[in-house]
Amino acid sequence: MTVSISLASISRARPWRPSKRNSRQRIDPLIEESPALKERVRPARARDSGNTQLSKDFPGGVLVMTGANSAVGLRSMPARYVFLDEVDAYPASVDEEGDPVGLAEARSLTFAHRRKVFLVSTPTIRGVSRIEREYEASDQRRFFVPCPHCGAMQWLKFERLRWEKGKPETAAYHCDACDERIEEHHKPAMLAAGEWRATAEARDARTVGFHLSALYSPPGWKSWADIARDKETATGSDEAERVFRNTVLGETWIETGDAPDWQRIAERREDWPAGTVPAGGLFLTAGADVQKDRIEIDVWAWGRGLESWLVDHVVIEGGPARPEATGYDIEEVDRENAADTARAAEIGLHYRTSPGETQGARATPSRRPHPDKAGDDDGSAAPATETEQE
Repeated sequence: MTVSISLASISRARPWRPSKRNSRQRIDPLIEESPALKERVRPARARDSGNTQLSKDFPGGVLVMTGANSAVGLRSMPARYVFLDEVDAYPASVDEEGDPVGLAEARSLTFAHRRKVFLVSTPTIRGVSRIEREYEASDQRRFFVPCPHCGAMQWLKFERLRWEKGKPETAAYHCDACDERIEEHHKPAMLAAGEWRATAEARDARTVGFHLSALYSPPGWKSWADIARDKETATGSDEAERVFRNTVLGETWIETGDAPDWQRIAERREDWPAGTVPAGGLFLTAGADVQKDRIEIDVWAWGRGLESWLVDHVVIEGGPARPEATGYDIEEVDRENAADTARAAEIGLHYRTSPGETQGARATPSRRPHPDKAGDDDGSAAPATETEQE
C-alpha cells in the first residue's frame, strides 16, 4: 500500500469532482479499518492534522482527490502515483485543454521511471473505450485457473458457462480442455491456485494490463447462477445487454444497426498524412463544390471493391465571380455566353444563361412550325426537349 511503504504524493481522479460524502463513505472507512493507514493518516478532527475531506496528508506525501472535469485540479500538483478511476466516463476534453488522462499523466513526468499511472474502468463502447485502448496496448494479462478435473490452466470465458434454458440455477462452467462440468464449489480452490499470465506483447514493455470479469467472483459474491440469471433477464433488450456485457463480463459493447453510426465508423478509421495516397489506392478523382464565396475540392483515392480514402481537402476562397479563384475571367465567359445565345436563336433555339453563376446553359427549341409543316392547320410543334450544354 503506497501510503504505508512509500514517501510520495498521490493523485486520485474520478470522472467528476469528488464529493465530501464520497470521501466519508469510501476513503475514511478505508483508513479507519486499516491499521497501517490509520497509524499514518491522522483523523480529520485533530487540530492541524492536514486531513480534510479531499486531501489526506501522511508522512512524506499527500493524497489529493480531484475530478476529471477540472483541468485545474488535474494539473494542480506533481504526483509520483496517479490513480485514474472510471476513465471511460471522463469527458473527451476538459476545459478546452485536451484529454484529461493526458493532463493527469503529465503531472507524473517529473518522477521519470519511478512514476506509476494506474487506470481502471468499466468498459463502454467498442472503438471509443479508453480502457479498451489502454488494455490492447498492454501485455493483456488474464487470470488463469486450473481445471479441478484435468488440471488444464485457462482463463474463464462466458461462452463456457452453460445452463438449461429458463433454469439459471443449473449453471456450471465447462473446462476448455476436457469439457468436464465445473461446479461453483470448485471455485475457491481454482482461484487459490490461479496466476496472471500475459496473452500479448505490450507496445511498451513497461505497461501491463489486467482483465477480470464477474466469472471470478469468490463464493458469496456473484455466483455463476446469478450471471446466468442476469443474461436471461437482459436477453431481448439492447440496453440491458449492454449493461450486462459492460458490468458483468467487463467487455465493450458493440453497437448494432442497419445504418453506420459514429461509433462503428470510428472503429474502422485509419491514419495517414494528408496528401498521401494509401497503398491500396489505384487512381485519384477530384470533385469541386462551387459556392458563391468559395470552392471546396475533395481528392479521393480509389482501390479495389470501391474502397476509397480522402487524400486531401482544399478550400479556395472566393466564388466563381472572382478570377483569382477560378482562373477564368467571368466577363469573358459572359461574352461567350452572349455569342452562344445569338447563334442558338439563328437555328430556333432559346439559349438561357445566368451570367456570373455556375448553372449550365440550356438550349430549348422555340415553339414555331417546321418549314415543311408550315401549311398544317393546327400549327402544332414537335414536343419540346431540353439539352444540357456544360
